[in-house]
Amino acid sequence: MDETHHIYFSCEEYMKKIGHAEVILLSKIQSVWGEVVGDNIKQNVLPVKITEDTLIVMISNPAWDTQVNFFAKDILDKLKKQILNQELTVDEKNGHDVYNHVKTAESAFPVKMKTFLKH
Repeated sequence: MDETHHIYFSCEEYMKKIGHAEVILLSKIQSVWGEVVGDNIKQNVLPVKITEDTLIVMISNPAWDTQVNFFAKDILDKLKKQILNQELTVDEKNGHDVYNHVKTAESAFPVKMKTFLKH
């Protein structure tokens, strides 16, 4: 395992210990957002926060509220699958045991989306 990879997991574990695991998860969601939702949604909808079981997204105009609500479950399912698969790939490439890491991410993953309008 290289030093960068080790530092990443150390920082992630520290954030979890101090009660900020949602920051790490939000970062992961933001890193794959464009791949999962496509350019049109990416340009108009931005994940900004996780509170309990909800991913909060900022929308560029009110019309996106309907779109986000309609596709929320599908988007969340795709995000979850993408992030968990990415973590398993990291495990295979680096020989690092991320089972607990993946298990935590899966159980903590948002199940709802809520929008707010960008000012």
